[in-house]
Amino acid sequence: MLQILANDEYILGNFGFTNFLSGSQLVLMYCPESIDQSYFVVTFANAVVVDVSDILTFRPDSNPVVTSGKYDTGTGLLNNLSVTFGGTIIFDEAAVGYDNKFYLSGLVTGTGTDKVQSPFYVETWKLSVKSAYGTGSNASYGIYSTGSFSFSGTVQGSLPRP
Repeated sequence: MLQILANDEYILGNFGFTNFLSGSQLVLMYCPESIDQSYFVVTFANAVVVDVSDILTFRPDSNPVVTSGKYDTGTGLLNNLSVTFGGTIIFDEAAVGYDNKFYLSGLVTGTGTDKVQSPFYVETWKLSVKSAYGTGSNASYGIYSTGSFSFSGTVQGSLPRP
């Protein structure tokens, strides 16, 4: 997937090479406060290399439902917050002129927690889809896809949390 994304971003003029360095990672920038604003980037050594949301996107099918844990509305801090929601990953190369597209949909479950390390907080999310399904197309044939995917990550922010 990273090889395809590097080549596509090169064609679009967003990245100067046709491949990413070894050790690069595909990262979902998950935004729980406004989940529809989540997007994909490629990182290397914890630094964003390029935003690939013009090819690969994440779309929530519903707002997250909190199944357990706590969210402090005063500070915005999470305490073992468990969420469930429908989500879809969409791969579409139309921006580079290719007729390749597919999607994977499933039930996303996960947890988020914040640890205070004053004057900062560290937020960690772990999300997964155990059984995903989807369809797609290529210029000459249809695609049926199944699989699973997961996301995890940590971000540091300043207190008080916005």
